Amino acid sequence: MTTRRLSSNSIDMRDAFEAIETYFDRGWSDGLPIVPPTFEAVAAALEAANLAPDAILGVEPTKGAVITAEKAAINAVRAGCRPEYMPVVAAAVEAITAD
Repeated sequence: MTTRRLSSNSIDMRDAFEAIETYFDRGWSDGLPIVPPTFEAVAAALEAANLAPDAILGVEPTKGAVITAEKAAINAVRAGCRPEYMPVVAAAVEAITAD
């Protein structure tokens, strides 16, 4: 499967250190170590699960936010998940958002 263009906004950083510091400065991390979600890493996660970026995995019940495969992959990469873990991540999101 060829990964289609991702729709999430991207921010260009000089290096991983700057990316990690930006996450902390903007409150995008809970203080635990993070992995910058590069296009390549997110695409690899989507490819491993054979998911299109815009595939809907579920809807968050409290706020009604749609959870796409792309957003799940971004967060999985940030948490340190390897690409081969993405099918399990996708299944977990589908399970916790099932009616």
